Amino acid sequence: MVLKDTANTFYKADKRAKAEREQLATARAVQTETQRTQRQGGRLIEGQVSPITAFNDAHDVRSILTAHGYRATGSKFVAPTSQSGMAGVVILQGDDGKERAFSHHSNDPIANGLAHDAFDLFCILAHGGDEWAAIPAAAKLLTTNTGISLQAHNQITYRKHRAMHKARATLATIQGQTS
Repeated sequence: MVLKDTANTFYKADKRAKAEREQLATARAVQTETQRTQRQGGRLIEGQVSPITAFNDAHDVRSILTAHGYRATGSKFVAPTSQSGMAGVVILQGDDGKERAFSHHSNDPIANGLAHDAFDLFCILAHGGDEWAAIPAAAKLLTTNTGISLQAHNQITYRKHRAMHKARATLATIQGQTS
């Protein structure tokens, strides 16, 4: 009986520690996403759409995991690199209502102590973590309500913005010469 009580104590402590790690991972992921959005927000001009936000709105973490060979077992997933076959990828829901995947597998590419949204998973699993490659790839996958790719939409918006800026600079130069 003492052995059973000791085992239960360790099991409960391990379960609490695991829950705390997942909670911390979700909080850190939300903080990382907020910082990334702020950085990207400074680069977007009026009329452009964030490929990261649009990708997260259009995709869910479960479909990204499945597309990259993760196997669903109930509410958890088994990583394709798992040697034990145990489901170590859990889906967490943050305070912001978004789902994120967190991996307990030691040899899983998404196991870095953070919980990942759909774009993070796409970036890590399809582009080896290269965000600069994943952003245009995501923009090419998405289309606007006019039927063009998000990348083309953002390029057109940028060109219009640049042309408007040049026209205003030229007008200011002309007005400066005539007054």
